[in-house]
Amino acid sequence: MKTTLSRRRMLISSGCGVLGLIGESAAGLALPLGEARTQKLLLDRSGAKWGSRPMFLRPYHPPYIVAYYGRREGLNSAKWSPLILRVANDPDLKVRIVEAFDDACAGCPKLEADPMGSVWGVGHTCSSAKDPAMVDLVTRTNKRILGELGLFFGAEMRLKDLVPLLQKNVPLLYEGIGGAESQADYEKGLRDLAGKYGL
Repeated sequence: MKTTLSRRRMLISSGCGVLGLIGESAAGLALPLGEARTQKLLLDRSGAKWGSRPMFLRPYHPPYIVAYYGRREGLNSAKWSPLILRVANDPDLKVRIVEAFDDACAGCPKLEADPMGSVWGVGHTCSSAKDPAMVDLVTRTNKRILGELGLFFGAEMRLKDLVPLLQKNVPLLYEGIGGAESQADYEKGLRDLAGKYGL
């Protein structure tokens, strides 16, 4: 029988779930409700065994995947390198569009455990979730790119099929998806992925 990491099990193992809170309370470390202790959660997934699990991405992250793929030579990023390696090695990679924290977030040094959660999901927070202007930008960007690509939260498709949508509907990066400073890498990534997939 396949087992998947449930949200509850993940929260418990990160110390944010019921057992984590009980364990802290028993040790005299309980915090008042709504008060969180900062615990960095950067996950080293360099040797992860992904199997056939889709790559979970928020709507604004696929253009970043393409741009980082375009600059993959010499890339050394705890956040992006495991994902780019996965793109390079998995010819049938599927992407699932998610609303909350995703695979890029899991490798981000700004991810923190938070029993109260945040606008981006249960049990976690980050600096972007604490910045109202950033929350607004990400929300608007997600809405815009979902419309441009004709996708929705929960949509799942092969990266091979997502690349032509990005080429056609998002030829230029804008604020929230890398901007002009990432345009050259994005274009190279689109070309390289089109070549890889024979598009």
